[in-house]
Amino acid sequence: MIQYRRSRLHDEKGNIAPLREIIRFPLIIFQAILKKLFKYYPKAPIIPFGARQALAQILNKNMHLVEFGSGQSTLWYANRCKEVITHETDKAWFEKVSKSLTDAGCENVEIIWWDGKSFTESIKSPPPDLIVVDGINRVICIEYAIEVAAAHTWIYLDNSDKDMDPPDPEREMRHCERLILDFAQSTGREYKYFTGFAPAQAFGEQGLLIYPSPKPASKTPT
Repeated sequence: MIQYRRSRLHDEKGNIAPLREIIRFPLIIFQAILKKLFKYYPKAPIIPFGARQALAQILNKNMHLVEFGSGQSTLWYANRCKEVITHETDKAWFEKVSKSLTDAGCENVEIIWWDGKSFTESIKSPPPDLIVVDGINRVICIEYAIEVAAAHTWIYLDNSDKDMDPPDPEREMRHCERLILDFAQSTGREYKYFTGFAPAQAFGEQGLLIYPSPKPASKTPT
C-alpha cells in the first residue's frame, strides 16, 4: 500500500501530511489494527481528517447531498443535512448499508443500487448543495457533477492523489482531477486539497474540495 508513496506520511503525489494530521497517526494505527482484527469500521467518512472537518463546517440541515459510494459516511452526512441520495454498485454492500440506515432509524436517505452508468432525474433537479464522489466510475460522476452544479454547489473528490504511477494523464483519477480543475478554473471557483489520514487507513491520502462560484461583487452606489 505504500509502494507509490515516499512514506506512510505522504500521499501518492509526494505531499506530506501536515503536523495536525501526523499527531493523529497513532490513533489511525490503532483504528487500522481494530479494523484488521475485529472488522471495526469508524462511523465517519473514510476521507482525510481535514476534509471531514471542512465538510462538517459546510453541511447544514437545509442541504441536499448526492453521494457516490455509500458506507459509514452516509449516516454521518444524513445526521448533518436535510436529504442524502446515495449510490452503491456492490449489492452486498448496498444491503449492509441499507440495514445499518434502517437500524439507525434514518429516514432522510434514499439509497440507490446503481448501475454505474445512468442517473435518475431526482439527482439532477433541484441541483444538489454538495456532491461527494467516492465510488467507482468516477469520471462519469465528475461529468455529472459538472453538468448539474449550480453556483451554490460544493463538489468533493476523494483520492485525488491516485493513479500517479505509472504516469498517464488518462488514468481514471488523473482524468477526474483534470476535469474538475478545468471546471473550477472556468467558473472562477476556488479549490482546496487536503492531505492526511482517513479513519483506520494507515497511509497518507488526498481529497479535493471545489468551492461554490463566487458571488458577484455588489455595485457601489454612485
